[in-house]
Amino acid sequence: MKVDNDQIKKQLAMRGIDPSKVDAIHLQMKKGEISPDSFVVESSRLKPPQEKDYDKYQDLDQEKLQIIGEQSIKNDELVVFWLNGGAATRYFDESKITPEEKGKYHSELAKLAPAIKESPKGITPVINDMTFLEIKILNLLKLTKDLGLKKHPQVILMNSFITDEATREHLDQLYKKYPDLHPSRFHFVLQKPIIPRFSKVQNLEDIDVFVDSKGELSFAPCGHGDFLFLVQDYLRKENIPDIKYMFFSNIDNFGTWIDPVILGYHINSGQGRTVELAAKNPGDKGGAPCFVDGEMMIVEDMKFPPDFDQDQIKVFNTNNFWFTVFDLENYDQELPFVIAEKVLPEGEVYQLEHFACDVNLPSAYLEVPRQTRFWPTKRYVDLLAFFEDPNFQKLLQNNYSLNLG
Repeated sequence: MKVDNDQIKKQLAMRGIDPSKVDAIHLQMKKGEISPDSFVVESSRLKPPQEKDYDKYQDLDQEKLQIIGEQSIKNDELVVFWLNGGAATRYFDESKITPEEKGKYHSELAKLAPAIKESPKGITPVINDMTFLEIKILNLLKLTKDLGLKKHPQVILMNSFITDEATREHLDQLYKKYPDLHPSRFHFVLQKPIIPRFSKVQNLEDIDVFVDSKGELSFAPCGHGDFLFLVQDYLRKENIPDIKYMFFSNIDNFGTWIDPVILGYHINSGQGRTVELAAKNPGDKGGAPCFVDGEMMIVEDMKFPPDFDQDQIKVFNTNNFWFTVFDLENYDQELPFVIAEKVLPEGEVYQLEHFACDVNLPSAYLEVPRQTRFWPTKRYVDLLAFFEDPNFQKLLQNNYSLNLG
């Protein structure tokens, strides 16, 4: 459906979006400057890292680093960042479940209520009727008790315009359930509608914004890289005393418990960012550390060219980052847009996204044990499979005081 420019500009203005910025991005796409392959890195610029190019958790002086990390937490220098934005469209998507998985988990899938399928992922019940967000809070409170803190570490929660209202309502319930939670130590940054989706076309010269059958523009959160601008803006306006470091993680990764050893490692490194890496399993895809023009950085899966053998790289990015707040606040490079292809009920679209891994601060790279640090739950059936793994049960017991039995 076509909508004239005046109607489009009116819809943008109603959301507080500058139409000229959308026009500029639209023009870049028509010229091919932003395209499905504009962000792909040429093979000649890539060199896979060797094991000597990153540290390993098991080789660290863990006792020494534990002391450093714990002291920093006791000084209230750590703020924890939970990425809870996005639409989480994959989590209950049946098209992402294999026939074998449908057969194996038929009874569990049949029990899912429609209301659960429609709720934001972070507040979906996952273990003992507890949500992803509540389980994160259990680790926060366990750390507070273990270290004898007067108050738990500060938290920044990034919601999207899709997840914000329901998440805040759920948190209000958790404040009542856990009296040791301090609402004043929770901070919120919000992904607002910024860039409309574009219709997928064969020739980018014909590209235009996507409108639905009602003549409405379609919006999606612009990726987890938005955390950079949102956190910078929030910290300029709000004073969070004493914080020096930030632990960034996805809401759906059970391996993102707060480890003072890694915080100590990050502090000792003197770098602006520490990247947690995990060993790949056969068939794993995802962003990975790689040298680009001689500089090591995280290269997302879609940025690797088809002729580059990603199996040369034995580890990949967990999306767990430890930042030095000063460096994060002063990072002034623009993040590149990448194009994600999505299928909506009314058509195929392109949506523009920023990636958190593109915040290329000087970095330390640390390979962490996968069985304790990387349990990403992108689909509901992933969770069902985790329940069968003794390592997962041990993780829940040790770091969240949860027992599946």
